Amino acid sequence: MNERIEDQNMPVAILLGISDTGYETAKSLTLCGIPIIAFEKDPTRPETKTKLCREIHFYDNEAQLLEQLLKALDRLSQPPVLFLSGDALVNFFNEHRNILVGRVRVAFPETECVSTLLEKTRFDAFAIKHNFRVPKTVVVTNREALKQIVETLSFPCVIKPTWRSSAWKKAKFPKVFVFERPKDLKNKFGRIYDVEQDLLAQEWIPGGDADIYFCLTYFDHGGKCLADFTGRKLRQWPVGTGSTACAEPVFEANVQAETMRLFETSNFRGFGSVEFKRHANTGEFFIMEPTVGRCNHQSYVATANGVNFPCIAYQSLTGIDLGLPERSSCPVVWIDDQFDALSIIVSTFTGRLNLTNLFRSYLGKKSFRFCNRRDLGPLFHVLLQAPRKLSKFVLKRLVRVT
Repeated sequence: MNERIEDQNMPVAILLGISDTGYETAKSLTLCGIPIIAFEKDPTRPETKTKLCREIHFYDNEAQLLEQLLKALDRLSQPPVLFLSGDALVNFFNEHRNILVGRVRVAFPETECVSTLLEKTRFDAFAIKHNFRVPKTVVVTNREALKQIVETLSFPCVIKPTWRSSAWKKAKFPKVFVFERPKDLKNKFGRIYDVEQDLLAQEWIPGGDADIYFCLTYFDHGGKCLADFTGRKLRQWPVGTGSTACAEPVFEANVQAETMRLFETSNFRGFGSVEFKRHANTGEFFIMEPTVGRCNHQSYVATANGVNFPCIAYQSLTGIDLGLPERSSCPVVWIDDQFDALSIIVSTFTGRLNLTNLFRSYLGKKSFRFCNRRDLGPLFHVLLQAPRKLSKFVLKRLVRVT
């Protein structure tokens, strides 16, 4: 594919990462007819079966990604709009920004801002300095930190990496570990530390999946917020600590205000979002983590409700009026149809299923992650993989029981 691409009226969107968040970005962009060239590392992902992209290029490592990206830029008649999916790709752009800035159109925070908000230890210090409410945290510096964790934090407590490294993923560890008792932590701490030494321990904020709120935003080059959208999760997968399985639009003034204060304090630019957890006993909102430089997993809930963040960014960066619709007055729930059923099943057996939320999410207006009549390839791939994934899930649970 060496031919030159001419797009006089509609600049191409370059999407680094089509899987997960990237697919939701692609769906949003194609609603306005924006041509997409995507780059993806994992060719087995169901999202790679999409027809929404003009081209999908696969790469093995960052050096190869940079080489392929530069070749693609040479073929374009005008600078494309760049979209990122995943923290690794945010770091990729941050590392190579001197090469790419000027060749792509993107609003992106300064390097110092990226480091402060993405590195969990730096963010914790930043949050405390500026009086943001965050869970009590202990930085794990060595094996002896186990004693400090037990003496400092109440239980349940959470152990998570400051950065989910390749070693963490290779060990097939969850996003976070939750320990109910000090004894449980002591029994597993050594194995976790053997895999990853950069760890954080945090107090567990009481509450269920529906106590997780979020605010999505986009800031232009001048630091002006062009759009924001608040919502909450109804279900997660894995239950209690995972990614969004179902989300709904809901306005929460405290969540919106603290998100704006956080990004204004950090001189933010581009895509950003903040996740909060509402304390089940006190009702206070605690910041769990910010997302920087990219859309979030559940960002399509905003698109489904008339706030199309990728197209808002594209419109701002190109000056092209896309004629975007008004925000919907009828709420639309977003469902990850790959994992929501598993979340419902596990929540049922553990007594955590909220029937009101379940009925509301499936009886009202809804939008699915994969069930999309305009692009059935990813859905068919998910359905083909479902029996194998379900059998692995059941087998894992049976092994735990025995």
